[in-house]
Amino acid sequence: MEGGGERVRPRISVVIPTHNHSRVVPRTLNALGRQTLPSGEFEVLLVLDGCSDDTARVVGALDVPYELHPVEQPPSGAAAARNRGAAMAKAPILLFLDDDMEASPDLLAAHLEIHEAHPGGVVLGYFPLEVPEGDPDPYTLAIKSWWDRAFVALAHPAHRFTFLDFCTGNVSLPRAVFEAVGRFDESFPGASTEDYEIGARLLKRRVPMRFSREAASLHCDAPTRERSLRRAAADGRGQVLLARRHPELASLLKLGEPPGSTSSRLYWHLVWKSPTAATLLAAVFRRLLGACVKLGWTGLMWRFYGGLDVHAYWSAVRGEVGALEDWRRLVDSASRSRTDVRELEVDLAEGFGRLESLLAATPVDGLKLRYRESVLGEIEPLPAAEPLRYAHVRFELIQRFGSELLPLLLVDWLGSRSAGELAETIAAADTR
Repeated sequence: MEGGGERVRPRISVVIPTHNHSRVVPRTLNALGRQTLPSGEFEVLLVLDGCSDDTARVVGALDVPYELHPVEQPPSGAAAARNRGAAMAKAPILLFLDDDMEASPDLLAAHLEIHEAHPGGVVLGYFPLEVPEGDPDPYTLAIKSWWDRAFVALAHPAHRFTFLDFCTGNVSLPRAVFEAVGRFDESFPGASTEDYEIGARLLKRRVPMRFSREAASLHCDAPTRERSLRRAAADGRGQVLLARRHPELASLLKLGEPPGSTSSRLYWHLVWKSPTAATLLAAVFRRLLGACVKLGWTGLMWRFYGGLDVHAYWSAVRGEVGALEDWRRLVDSASRSRTDVRELEVDLAEGFGRLESLLAATPVDGLKLRYRESVLGEIEPLPAAEPLRYAHVRFELIQRFGSELLPLLLVDWLGSRSAGELAETIAAADTR
């Protein structure tokens, strides 16, 4: 299970929690054996969290060229498993990887390259969903499409990272930062969102985040509707716990408001007012959903699935908070919890260069924008988000305020300069 030769202190420790996944774990571990990073420069800590299948036997039979440490523990949840592995790690950089990830050969080297170039931050890796061969389920294709769009957003230069971007499937950070921020909250077993919770703490401490397309792994998952509904219930429980720890985040979660569509909102009311009736209706929806899948009625399939998703999520929320009034109090607390934001008012007539210098020198959460006496609007602060960078503001200026700002620039500059000078100034601002 270990390569021969003299060992050096590893540069990166890979922490993988697993629970009864003996079928997929070998693929994950064998892929790590094909890294371009020399095998002596990393270690893998596989934490078997309450495994009752043959995972231990299967892992013990593997022959991998790197240092592999299988660790068994009673069932304690993914957060506890990651903390256990991190506590045993010897490297200064931790990479948390799910047990169904097939690492690209450059995965570890790519993570290390960014940490060396930008010390002290978080690196979010790329892990597109693997689509099964043949005729994939419409649900699987929809999830893949949604996931692909999420990675496109992460890669955009103007993307502003928030706690919602922190995902433990493929993410690395310095061990010292992980320990300083307090590790994963282990009070989320049976729930989810423990990754969002530590992401919020990291961003509140101004720990920078970066996305790396090169730090890639293939997510060898086969999402199903049933698993998704179980995940929706886990999200409901987890988001209540998250909002209790960080009330200011409630407005950014699904928890923050009822569903938007009329039918979903009616079902939402039923979950709160008559949970027994909602459960009976969900049973009917489940049968109808199965029939629609068999008949290929995709449109109706999504309608019934939407009702089941509302039931799974909000029934779990109701189970955590109690009554509808308790949920309202929890959500209302969000508006009273944002006390640590830094907002500035900026006059763009003073120059884009000055704005860029200001944002580079001072952490700013929100901006009130004007051009001399003309008020343009506001880039509102986001709780548990990275400070505004010039790339964020430039994108907002173009997308949201361009139609108001450009005439002001024209009037101001043409009053004393040539149109050519104006064009050069706009081009200079556009290329920053």
